[in-house]
Amino acid sequence: MRTLGRRSTSQAMLAAILLAASAAAPEPPGCAVVLAILQQQRQPFRLGANPEPVGSFGGGDLPWLSQVGASGPPAPPRGLTEQLKREDGRSPLGLCPSVKRWVASNRVAIVRRVTPADRYPQPILSVSMPAISADGRSAVIATGSVCGALCGQGSLYHLRRGPKGWEVAGVTSTWIS
Repeated sequence: MRTLGRRSTSQAMLAAILLAASAAAPEPPGCAVVLAILQQQRQPFRLGANPEPVGSFGGGDLPWLSQVGASGPPAPPRGLTEQLKREDGRSPLGLCPSVKRWVASNRVAIVRRVTPADRYPQPILSVSMPAISADGRSAVIATGSVCGALCGQGSLYHLRRGPKGWEVAGVTSTWIS
């Protein structure tokens, strides 16, 4: 068995096979939802490496505000916000190669840790992985935006899959500073 540095030929081949398998594996369905949220941002931002924490917001009776008119849209399917809470802590940067590619191609900086010296030249956006309904037509995703020591807000977005992809159907606030 020939060695390549500290790795054997068979170890190198196994690593190449695993890398090819992971590249060919389909992404979680929520990755498209995360991309839709990131692409809808209207101002420059930096992306938080950690997902938006979602464990503390209310239940399914949240006041959803319409993005398209004064009458609020129907709330997301029952149980979807609770599903989002159960899936708390999953980072789109770790699960979605398409999100990583989009972030890199758009030169979005990734913030791993905010320090007191950080002057917030651009808001830091945090995004959770979404909860998607069983029929695949509705999703809920948590976002947070921090723009200073006492400046920021968190929101839940209700999205619906339409003919042009994922579209925001409603939004509700979860925290504000």
